[in-house]
Amino acid sequence: MSQGQNPQQNPYQSGYGQQGQPQYGYPQQGYPQQGYPQQGYPQQGYPQQGYPQQGYQPGWGAVQPGAGMQKARSPLLGMVALGGVVICAIVLSWLTWRMGVAIGPLAVQSGGDLDQQEATEYLVQQMGASGLAMLNLSSWGGLVFWILGIVATATKRGRAYGVWSIILGVLAPVIAVVVLVAALMPYLS
Repeated sequence: MSQGQNPQQNPYQSGYGQQGQPQYGYPQQGYPQQGYPQQGYPQQGYPQQGYPQQGYQPGWGAVQPGAGMQKARSPLLGMVALGGVVICAIVLSWLTWRMGVAIGPLAVQSGGDLDQQEATEYLVQQMGASGLAMLNLSSWGGLVFWILGIVATATKRGRAYGVWSIILGVLAPVIAVVVLVAALMPYLS
């Protein structure tokens, strides 16, 4: 052993291994404990204070009976939208049929060289101003009721009726054109 060493001390140890200090590494300095109170966390993920306990409380993701249910809305808006689109589609189809029947003979007489101004004047004579006003009214009214169907679908006020009014509102102009062509077919052949 070397001189002046304690026989129980390892020569490769630092001198800090004496008097209750750790034998290896740096001496432990005493840091004061933080002043935060130690509190336990609840076993499940729901709050423990500020809310009255009401028996069984499900954890996250569970659905409680009656949670998120809203008062049922009246389906009247969807019904009105569907009824309006149906009426406007029928009126539009009937008027386009009359228009095709009225303009067909004029198209045959002109030999396919029909002027738009002449056709409009002839339609006004045949259908009358009220017939053309009804054609415009059914077109614009169908558009308004189609938009109401979209609103009814989006706000869940007669969703099924609203969906059907949207579908019929998209198909109504196509049906009107098909009816017009069908009315013109006898004159085109």
